[in-house]
Amino acid sequence: MQRRFITGTNRRTRLQKFLRFMEGVAGGIRSTSVEGVKMMVGDVFASMTIGCDVSDAVDDTDTITIGPVTIATVAAPATEDEISSPATDILYAAELAAAINAHSVLSNLVEAVSDGIDTVTVTARLPGKIGNEIAVTEAGNGYTLSGAVLAGGTNNAMVESDF
Repeated sequence: MQRRFITGTNRRTRLQKFLRFMEGVAGGIRSTSVEGVKMMVGDVFASMTIGCDVSDAVDDTDTITIGPVTIATVAAPATEDEISSPATDILYAAELAAAINAHSVLSNLVEAVSDGIDTVTVTARLPGKIGNEIAVTEAGNGYTLSGAVLAGGTNNAMVESDF
């Protein structure tokens, strides 16, 4: 069996060579078997989840702090650092995600997505381990955090597979 390695000076060159090789395989010009492939997928984004629960006596003392910013639950929000006391978990999660994404500081640091039920996933805007440094804390009864910091961010992640 002949071993063939795809080499090149940069990722783009290696990818172009790989694609030409695979076109040959798909066209029946070449045959191949692949074993023990390692692929670098790049940096992975750090993230965490925030559970929102209005049945836990949400009141005007509930706060969540993400990085340097604290967002408070208040009766009548007047600033970007405030959200209203929600009527349902769905509204609570949606309002929190919207406030994070619209915030002048947080929108540059993280992105938030509501699952449409009661959970917000917060993901660092920058990939890699640096996102693991973003601390999140809560006070009051309305939030449940999956951790004290965003987690799972890695640099130069590798995926290994046998085909």
